[in-house]
Amino acid sequence: MKQTIIIFIILCAGILVLVLMQSLSTSPTTAETQEIVDIADRPNANIEGGTRIAPSIEPKIENQVRETAIETVAQPVVNNPAPVVKPELLQGSFSGSGSYNASGSVFVSGQNASLVNLNSSRVPDGRIYVSNSRDGSGRVDLGALRGNSGDHNFRAPQNINPSDYRYVLIWCRAFSSLVGIAEIR
Repeated sequence: MKQTIIIFIILCAGILVLVLMQSLSTSPTTAETQEIVDIADRPNANIEGGTRIAPSIEPKIENQVRETAIETVAQPVVNNPAPVVKPELLQGSFSGSGSYNASGSVFVSGQNASLVNLNSSRVPDGRIYVSNSRDGSGRVDLGALRGNSGDHNFRAPQNINPSDYRYVLIWCRAFSSLVGIAEIR
């Protein structure tokens, strides 16, 4: 216990010495301070920005100002928000598959897919999928189709970006069959 207290006291003393050394290294020396006092009494003293500066201290001040300016310019801008990136708008037109009919447009932007003026064959358990193949393999479910006509909006799950896919499918889950397909570009 005594050893811990002694180590703590030594560390505190060391920190105090470092703080004092730092403050002394940035303060003017006694000779520089006297020079400032002496020059302030002379009528022809250098005046810069309304302050009298001793000639021997002037280069030190310029260097400190220059170093501070360089450090300030070199600092990265932290509070600059990231630029807003607008998602690409992809679109396509539906066509029927096999004996099914499908027409209308699809628009995909970011996480959103919108079906506009949709008109398709009535099917039980109609779903909207995105896929990179025409046969629907590797498809991702965006949700249930609420009716076979009109406008419909879908929002993909967070980890899915519909614009990463090539096709939007109208799918009958009950019969596992493709009703309509739209290639999006």
